[in-house]
Amino acid sequence: MTAYLHKTHETGDDSGPRVTAPGRELADKLLPYLGMTRQILQTCSLIARHGRTHGRLMELQCHRELTPREQSKEAWLEDRIEHLAGLLPHTDAGPIVARCSGDPRGYTVKLILPLCLRAYDTWGGPEDGLGVPNS
Repeated sequence: MTAYLHKTHETGDDSGPRVTAPGRELADKLLPYLGMTRQILQTCSLIARHGRTHGRLMELQCHRELTPREQSKEAWLEDRIEHLAGLLPHTDAGPIVARCSGDPRGYTVKLILPLCLRAYDTWGGPEDGLGVPNS
């Protein structure tokens, strides 16, 4: 996982991606299920960063049609977020999956944990998962 993060998001040193406040907030939500490591913090920070951009695009889409460039950016962000969620360690009950939606009234990016864990912070219950901060 480290090699992928370093290759895709250089910071100028060997520490990897910068840990952000929204990334730490997301990692705190996952703490009971995954524990806490620097790699989890870095991955959560990237998910939160891309989630914020995704949320902005979804807000724009409410007001006007997205340009072809914005549409390709949306598709890239969704693929990237899903890939990053796949890099997170699996819980004892299974993997964490990312779900992106187009409704900016709530979270546009959510992480879905196995249903038996009953982990959620959205109105949709465990099926709706944990919202990515700022998305």
